[in-house]
Amino acid sequence: MGFEELFVRFWWLIFPLLGFVWAFIELAQSGRRSKQAMDLIQTYVEHGKEPPSELLDIAAGGEYGGVYTPGQRQQGYFSVVISFTAIAVGFALASQLVGNDKVQSVFFVLACVFGVMAFGFFLMVMFGSRPQK
Repeated sequence: MGFEELFVRFWWLIFPLLGFVWAFIELAQSGRRSKQAMDLIQTYVEHGKEPPSELLDIAAGGEYGGVYTPGQRQQGYFSVVISFTAIAVGFALASQLVGNDKVQSVFFVLACVFGVMAFGFFLMVMFGSRPQK
């Protein structure tokens, strides 16, 4: 089995592998952010001052300890809705344009999967928690 045949059979593995790399990068950044917050809290304690509550939230990895605030997270979900909807429409069109029945059914299944995921994120945008003002 050559590289070309291997790629043709397992091209879809690129997406989970990229997801793993992305998750690893996010995990490393989150750990670095928590360590920096802990160092800053230690500095506050050494000087006998009370650290800000936001800093404690970041160190604890709480709601605001992540990369996004709730409003930014919801905006991010909306961009995922748009992206997944576009991908679903693309696969649906590809399933109609391709002549091979096997490939057509694979594209249709992918269109359905991305459509369901887009709908799920749409529900998260519509009914998810709203940022506190």
